[in-house]
Amino acid sequence: MAVISTRQFNFVVGSFTSYATRFIEDAYGFALSWNYWLNDAVSVASDLTAAQLILEFWSVKVSGWIISLTILLTLLLANAIHVKVYGELGMWNRLRALHRLIVEDRILAILNQDRNGHGVHHRRDPRRRWTES
Repeated sequence: MAVISTRQFNFVVGSFTSYATRFIEDAYGFALSWNYWLNDAVSVASDLTAAQLILEFWSVKVSGWIISLTILLTLLLANAIHVKVYGELGMWNRLRALHRLIVEDRILAILNQDRNGHGVHHRRDPRRRWTES
């Protein structure tokens, strides 16, 4: 809320670290910027390692550093071409993930049906199995 109020009071082009520099102190804005850079650097490294391990698990017979380098160069190239391309890639990846979830939901709904086409939870009484003997 405070960032929104500050943005309405004094519009500055930049992230909220520029507001920290202007309204709190130069050193605070500087430290905040470096903390965010360090956070992003660690996140990218851990994401690359996770992608490498996942692809190695699914039997990709390529060295791990080649996988990490390929993913990193793809992201850097998409970001260097234009910010819009990087945003479009993110949007298409989220759309693909949403589509995958919808398809999986439909497949699981079909697989959970019994022979009569009813869902698993449509049975009469689940306790009936235990009392029939």
